[in-house]
Amino acid sequence: METVNRYPRGYICRIAFAPGGDPVPEITNVSAQPSVEVLMKVRESNSSRDTSSWSFQGQVIALAAKLFGNFRQWLLLQLTTNDNIYDLNLRFLQDTVQFIRTGQRLTSVQNWLEMLAEYPDARPGCAGQQRADAFDIGDTHEFDDFISMWCSKEGGFEDMLCTMNVLFGPTKSTAKAR
Repeated sequence: METVNRYPRGYICRIAFAPGGDPVPEITNVSAQPSVEVLMKVRESNSSRDTSSWSFQGQVIALAAKLFGNFRQWLLLQLTTNDNIYDLNLRFLQDTVQFIRTGQRLTSVQNWLEMLAEYPDARPGCAGQQRADAFDIGDTHEFDDFISMWCSKEGGFEDMLCTMNVLFGPTKSTAKAR
């Protein structure tokens, strides 16, 4: 059986694939991805020596590769099957794709963190191919090198780390309690 984690803001991530492509995944609600929390604590410690080191950057890159896997497939999973992503939570994905493509966001990642709904109820039927079409991700190879695309933009590495925190990190109340 395929296993999928759902994080506090409704985004999902495959953690185990079923042989033969079981159409009904087992979805587990989780409070956060622990590795994201650890990396954000290092970032928030304001130690530029730690965050500019290859060790830290390598950990962030490895985690992004693990959590997103094939970015296009991860994005399609959110758009075509995830009925918990809509309104601002969907717009955050649009803004993220725009940043990866152009290096520009309409709203900073830090502001998104404050605006997004946590534990959104499902809206059955809101996910579907029409949402994927609106994202214009028909080119199957556009995001083959999404990490290098993301990090090559000014502030891209930081944006990628903070985006992982929004997608897979703890709730706002938990994050503020740190």
